Amino acid sequence: MEIPVKIPTYQLPLTTYRFTEVSRRTFLSAATGAVATMLPLKTATGLLGDVVSGLEPPDCMLLDAQQQCTLPESLAGYESALTAGGVRFSKVSAGPLPCAKTIIVPACLALRPEVVQEIAAALKGGSRVVLESGAGFATRPVFAAHQEWLRNHWSVRVEAPVDLWSAVNDPPENPQSRGRPTIRNSSFSRGSPYVDFHWPFQTKVRDFSRVVPVSVLPEYVVASRGGWQVASKHTQGRGTLVFLGSPLGPALLTGDAEAHRWLRAVMALPET
Repeated sequence: MEIPVKIPTYQLPLTTYRFTEVSRRTFLSAATGAVATMLPLKTATGLLGDVVSGLEPPDCMLLDAQQQCTLPESLAGYESALTAGGVRFSKVSAGPLPCAKTIIVPACLALRPEVVQEIAAALKGGSRVVLESGAGFATRPVFAAHQEWLRNHWSVRVEAPVDLWSAVNDPPENPQSRGRPTIRNSSFSRGSPYVDFHWPFQTKVRDFSRVVPVSVLPEYVVASRGGWQVASKHTQGRGTLVFLGSPLGPALLTGDAEAHRWLRAVMALPET
């Protein structure tokens, strides 16, 4: 004999459930965002996921010195060249600085003490540092401070700027009226000046502005223009400091093939 059994049923209050109409576009947007959060971020400045995780340092760190960067087009030139070359790089303007094989400081006058310490530590550890002077058009007091900063922190000694675009017979600028250091005219005839690079290979790169000569022994000369030595290399720790008194960034921005080739060679990157 079957005995009927009454099984109790339970029903949650209707207020327990809440339904919201979601459009297809909203759903796809949310789903895409959720997936993106699980992937490393790919940008023009490299694979940032690897940089943040510390698994692999970028090939290059591009330092934006901001107020101390006197040629924005130089910074833009390096950024454009690194992006076009497919270089994994990180562009930073404040510390702490990420570890990198190469550190580039475009058109610089000076850096904050803590940044100097970090770059000095990177040099000691074996990084290459390309330090580009931005003092070609600086006022006399600013140029004097730049000279002292280079000498005290990097053991680099520079002289007053030379205007390669002025012929030797052109009237010199009056530094008293503009507050500039004494601007020396080039001893060459008027025309488009080229800087001769001797290291890491021989080539010519067009110059677009004044240059800041550097006093260095012949074996440490990187580039020159006639009797002016305008770039040098210095071993510091296990690394190499490359000083550029002739800005390379503007040439990179215009697509100068030899400037791009020189930068790749300094970074020890393969030809593309």
